[in-house]
Amino acid sequence: MLKCADACGSCRAEWDATDAAAMGWVSLLTNSKAPDSQISGNESAAITTITQLNEAEIFYASEHPNLGFSPDIATVGGMLHEDADLATTTSKNGYTFTYIAGEQVNHAIRSYTITAVPNQVGRTGQRSFCSDETGEIHYNADGPANAGGPVVGH
Repeated sequence: MLKCADACGSCRAEWDATDAAAMGWVSLLTNSKAPDSQISGNESAAITTITQLNEAEIFYASEHPNLGFSPDIATVGGMLHEDADLATTTSKNGYTFTYIAGEQVNHAIRSYTITAVPNQVGRTGQRSFCSDETGEIHYNADGPANAGGPVVGH
């Protein structure tokens, strides 16, 4: 049995599960999928974080031309004032971030890949994202993102 939870407390109405289902309330009460606005917000935050990481990598490489890009996400994660937590953890806003430094050329890292994957597809995010030293952010709604996928904003 479900009871009415009106603000005045005067309602004594009760519904059984059949009535609630007919009114669409069971799905409201038991729906385990996150609201689209939360998923959209998490995806936007993931895109913003990747953009900031790309900018930090460009800055790092310009300040360390003999080293190139950073060897790990912790090195540039601390450069992001709002996202300093990426220096110590790789999960943020429902996404797990992975940074892979490319091979060294003349002792300097000249490429990298950043990925962001939802911790729980359909709950914390729907699309996965990836980027590299080009700065373009690609996405995929059906699995891992790669450089061949659509570009965010196009």
